[in-house]
Amino acid sequence: MNRRIRVLAGWAVVIGLAVFLVGFNGSDATPSTTIECGDDVMGPGDVCISTSSSESGTYEERRRSNIDGAAGARTRAPTMMFLGGALAGAGALTLVGAFRARTRARPPDDPDWWVGSAGSRNE
Repeated sequence: MNRRIRVLAGWAVVIGLAVFLVGFNGSDATPSTTIECGDDVMGPGDVCISTSSSESGTYEERRRSNIDGAAGARTRAPTMMFLGGALAGAGALTLVGAFRARTRARPPDDPDWWVGSAGSRNE
C-alpha cells in the first residue's frame, strides 16, 4: 500500500482520538456557579460594563449564557465522540490492512522455506 495512505491513516487515528477526547471532555460540562465581571463576582441585579462586548451584560444574561454554553457542549459531545471514534477506527483498520498487505507481499528469503519447517515438525 502506498506510503502516503499509511501516513494519512496514522493522522486519521491521531485526529480521531483527539476529537473523541474533546467530545468526552465536553460530555460532563456543567455551568459555572459563579458569574464574574473581570475579577469581581457578580450577584443578581448586577450589571457588568466592559470594553469587551462578550463580557458586558446583566447577571441574568451572563448566567443564561453560561447555562446555554454548557448545554451546547453536552449536546455536541455524543456527535464528536461518534465521529472521532469512527475516524480513528477507519484509520486503524486502514493501517492494519496496510501492514498485513506489506507482510504478505514480502517474499521469503529461502524459496524452499516450507519444506524445511514441515520436515522439522514431523521429526
